[in-house]
Amino acid sequence: MNVKTRYMLLTFFAVLSISPYLVQSILDYRANHFSCGGRIDFSDTRRNYSVQVKYTFDGGTGEVTTLGEYSEAGKMSRRLSQQLLFDYTYHGGEFVMLSTSSALSDTQARMLNTLVPDFYLYKDRGFRIRIYHQGDNGYVFTTYGVPVFICTKS
Repeated sequence: MNVKTRYMLLTFFAVLSISPYLVQSILDYRANHFSCGGRIDFSDTRRNYSVQVKYTFDGGTGEVTTLGEYSEAGKMSRRLSQQLLFDYTYHGGEFVMLSTSSALSDTQARMLNTLVPDFYLYKDRGFRIRIYHQGDNGYVFTTYGVPVFICTKS
């Protein structure tokens, strides 16, 4: 076997040995860098909060932008918008998010307190979700194994 053939075989086996790492790196990057949006409706017997949501995940930091309408029986509806920043860790499809800021006033947060998880209302609140990639265009967010949000790529 000549030197050229040995070099080619060595190169082939080197690329073959690191290919799983490369594939995993690409999958992790894809799971950690994406944005998507959708609509969520929160309601109880007397109140409703219908909100358009956009999530952005960017390698450990993220942002949730919302625009919604809050209505309560016997009262005028109110439009609410928010930009929430968060940090997160990702491992095996599970995201643990910690809010780092919230643009809601104290009055708005109290109004939504029993409808919406604390993560979306207050600073330094955590939220744990699993996100499953669905085809080329979207994601399903789940908590405790229950689908809670369908998010399409933006």
